[in-house]
Amino acid sequence: MRGDPETRVQFATLVVALQARFEQLPEEDVEQLHAFACNALPEANPTRRMVEDFAARWQEVRRNPDERAKLARELHNQLIRCSHRPPPDMERRDIYG
Repeated sequence: MRGDPETRVQFATLVVALQARFEQLPEEDVEQLHAFACNALPEANPTRRMVEDFAARWQEVRRNPDERAKLARELHNQLIRCSHRPPPDMERRDIYG
């Protein structure tokens, strides 16, 4: 797959988040996402940290359906916040006041 590594990881994260929300997430998908994020993104990247946190917490709650659903919603919400970037000209007062 071509393109920006962060975007690729974010799309893979979206797939995992949606699978987890609907109880369709195979355990190996969490491991693959974690490995993909670690290989594709630098350590300080917020998307990578989000994936690492999810993978660690998933291991703790994987036997609890309520906690899994909560964690999946959190991941989805974090991903949405992470993917919304400020406009490149946000400092322009003539446009944004």
